[in-house]
Amino acid sequence: MIISLIKNALELYYNSKLTKEKLDAKKLKKFRKLIKYIEKKSPYYSKIIKDNKIDVKICTPSDFPILTKEEYIKNFDIIVTGKKITKEHVSSFLENSLHPGDLFQNKYIVIHTSGTSGKIAYFLFKENEWLKGFIQSIRLHKLGFRKKFAYVAATKGHFAGVTLVYYGKRFINKIFYNIITIDINKPFEEIISELNSFNPKVISGYAKAIKLLANAKNKGELCINPEVIECGGEPLFSKDQDYIQKAFKVPVINVYASSEHLIMGIGKDNYDGMYLMEDELIYECKKDGICVTNLFNYTCPLIRYEMKDILIPKFDDKKIFNFTKINNLVGRDEYSPVFENNNGKEDFIHPIIFVEFFVNNLKGFQIRLDSKKRFTFFALYSKDISNKEKILVKKEIDKKLKNILKEKLMDKVKYNIQEVNELKIDKKTGKFRLIIKNQ
Repeated sequence: MIISLIKNALELYYNSKLTKEKLDAKKLKKFRKLIKYIEKKSPYYSKIIKDNKIDVKICTPSDFPILTKEEYIKNFDIIVTGKKITKEHVSSFLENSLHPGDLFQNKYIVIHTSGTSGKIAYFLFKENEWLKGFIQSIRLHKLGFRKKFAYVAATKGHFAGVTLVYYGKRFINKIFYNIITIDINKPFEEIISELNSFNPKVISGYAKAIKLLANAKNKGELCINPEVIECGGEPLFSKDQDYIQKAFKVPVINVYASSEHLIMGIGKDNYDGMYLMEDELIYECKKDGICVTNLFNYTCPLIRYEMKDILIPKFDDKKIFNFTKINNLVGRDEYSPVFENNNGKEDFIHPIIFVEFFVNNLKGFQIRLDSKKRFTFFALYSKDISNKEKILVKKEIDKKLKNILKEKLMDKVKYNIQEVNELKIDKKTGKFRLIIKNQ
């Protein structure tokens, strides 16, 4: 693994020295190698290649149809290249495993997400594939010796962020970092206390959470002086970035990452925007989203995979990388539910806690905020399950919601679990929101 880490790091350095034309040619060669592999291993893509008479020797991503998240979920069992990988087996694994270091079949790193679509999907990586997406982290900031690194986010499960950080604790990385993870669903006062005790040099977490930490810093409650701050997992608005930088008086790095492709972009002040990490990804930017072709994941091949993130290309006069530059804002913002805790004080539950909510046979869901003391959980169950199975799913949803509220000292907050046949779309925008307010 150490040799692979060094090899991949050197490739990143080499890529940064290539012209865009040479890098594109290199990626096209990798793309055709991937297609040659999945033609034999993936029944889904084998059929596409045959039906569309695609020549694998000269093909390009545009020869393939767009793959939506819905299509991916529906055809998961025939898209994946591992013969023993099935949606049912992965679902069973996730139901019994909360530790991000647990490997499915002792071989695959598993990430699950509902994203902002409310529909749960699984993404698997072999360790060498994962490393290709993880290695981009060396471009974030300078390495150090046992540098104290605090990650404030969702930590109890197979989520992209915490899994990236977990693997940052392993192998040669242990020389460079001393990492702690702090669960975002802890009472905010406990988060502050742990950070004060640890005194990290690097803080990484969701933009909303980092902004609250900046507020605590301004109030004198948070007494730490980090060297750098990294925000990821949700959009970092310019006004929030300014507020955070003024509070801590250090650079704020904007990290664009996803469960599907891991680290996808990096934004820094001196970049004057964000560079897409195009070493192993091919982007197609559209008005209503993007399509991404992943060149490193041979286990779950994603060719022209559609995402709803809006990326706006930006003129690049800096030329720091030979990659596409975009405006810093990516993705779509979700409401942060605010409820009264047991002490009558207001505290928040970060939306990522619901974004990464997983229950077997729960196909999709939506949260409606009814008041600061109550919410409704709309549950969309998997098709063709029995009423008995629905009762079991509802019990598991109830159990997980109680645990979330208990961790936040919000046991008095009430909720109703309601079965629905479809999830509501915002009438004004025509888009789905995972968390909605009661009108």
